[in-house]
Amino acid sequence: MSLLGLLVPEWRREEAATRALAYLLDPDRSPGMAEAFVDLLGRSGVPAFEFGTVDTDVSQKADAEPDLTIRDKDRVHRVSVETTFWGDVDAAQPARYLKALPAATPGALVFIAPRARTCGLWRELELAWPRARPA
Repeated sequence: MSLLGLLVPEWRREEAATRALAYLLDPDRSPGMAEAFVDLLGRSGVPAFEFGTVDTDVSQKADAEPDLTIRDKDRVHRVSVETTFWGDVDAAQPARYLKALPAATPGALVFIAPRARTCGLWRELELAWPRARPA
């Protein structure tokens, strides 16, 4: 069991990871971490932006919204983050999250998963991709 699991036993691991990331990305609580995250995204091709806020879908039940929504200083939705450790990805989930990003502003959909899950997760996302393509 992880240290985080011991500290917050009533939360699911994904929920604990999401809340921990939201805490770390909060500019008021962890100065510099939000900018480091934006820089990390920039290395994968996402244009830099001035970090504004991070909103959390605390319930994480319906998968109607991503676990984290990151907005820039102008409150424009720039990044959706989904933590998915071992649960299945709903086939329509990536499409919903991509469509929620504004078309006029570069953004990203980020999945956070354990290393051992990445191959299987990548395959699930590939299978979901035809649903996510614009018409």
